[in-house]
Amino acid sequence: MSSPAHHKLLIDASSRQGEGLYGVLARILQAATPDQFDFAHVTLVTPAGNDTDWPQASWLDIVRASDHGSEGVTPYADVQARLDREPNTVLMSLNTVRFNHERSVVFMNDAASATLANDHSAGGFLKRLKEKIIARSQLPQLEGASGIISMSCYATAQTAKLKKMQHLVPLGIAPEFFTTLREHRLIQDVAVDSPFVWLTAADPASDAVATVIAAVQTLRDYGACIELKVILPAPDEIHERDAEFTRDLHKKYKDRSFVELIDEHEPARLAQHYHQADGFIWGDRSDHSHAALLRAMASALPVVAPNAEMVKKHLGSKVRFFMHGDANDLANTLERSMADIHFRIIGSSRNHKRSMAYTFEKTAAELFRVVRAYAAADLSPSAAAVDS
Repeated sequence: MSSPAHHKLLIDASSRQGEGLYGVLARILQAATPDQFDFAHVTLVTPAGNDTDWPQASWLDIVRASDHGSEGVTPYADVQARLDREPNTVLMSLNTVRFNHERSVVFMNDAASATLANDHSAGGFLKRLKEKIIARSQLPQLEGASGIISMSCYATAQTAKLKKMQHLVPLGIAPEFFTTLREHRLIQDVAVDSPFVWLTAADPASDAVATVIAAVQTLRDYGACIELKVILPAPDEIHERDAEFTRDLHKKYKDRSFVELIDEHEPARLAQHYHQADGFIWGDRSDHSHAALLRAMASALPVVAPNAEMVKKHLGSKVRFFMHGDANDLANTLERSMADIHFRIIGSSRNHKRSMAYTFEKTAAELFRVVRAYAAADLSPSAAAVDS
């Protein structure tokens, strides 16, 4: 029989640095069952003018706050006073720390940067990931935090013991992307009026999209009925929106009739592009394309990807690999993938199964499991002396 819920959590979503996580946090709270992790109550502190559609639940109390307060708005000083009165409450801040509190963790969504993922060695990647998180824990905006919780697609890899007080939870994928297994067309059923559609994701930190477009152009030059959709980065993705990058893509490829740039990021409408595609090209290994990759897996798409060890750990053997940055090798890989319906059937099925580790229910459960550990920790001086 489980113990009665008695822990309290206060989530500080009031800083500008945390705005990019509002949508994710709303999804997590919607999927959460805090009482299963002994949390009786969760308080969410948001800016006074915030219009995020937060879930309505009996265990969730939403407090709108500002510097000075007003009718219906709580001053930040009152929030700090509340934390001072409740030392056992866990404070979880988004990306930065505003309030002082002993049981304080920071929730972030950039566990691995694009430069980290470019390492071809799994051991090398994990070493660099550890160094990155350690360095980030020393940033001024994280001063005072007891721990860092990062939402990452690498949460299911062997990264559990990166460093004490640093944790990875699964990157959540919106439920709109999950679909039933699809039917795959034979190559002879692909025609000019019904082309094979590949999907990829563009990232301002990489020129991988140029390689992908060049590969598709090569196949079209040889008569292949193939088109490409490019998902542009959204403002609330891990990388900030690069307006110049987007304008350059539109300008550079406006005459390529086979390239469609997708600037749509509402989950239900974006999911339609994934569900209508025939395959996904993971052209790069950056944080932005990690989210796109997981959405493709949830959409039961077969995947071609760079030949890197961490890719193999994620997707298993039923992935077609190509040499990173080599358009000719990618073109050959796409051609073989289109012709091999067995690869597409088995690969999409395996990808779909693996994507189930990245539901928001899994994210919420792992997040509350980690936070519960901080709530239950003995922070008394005598306990600290034993630990040292």
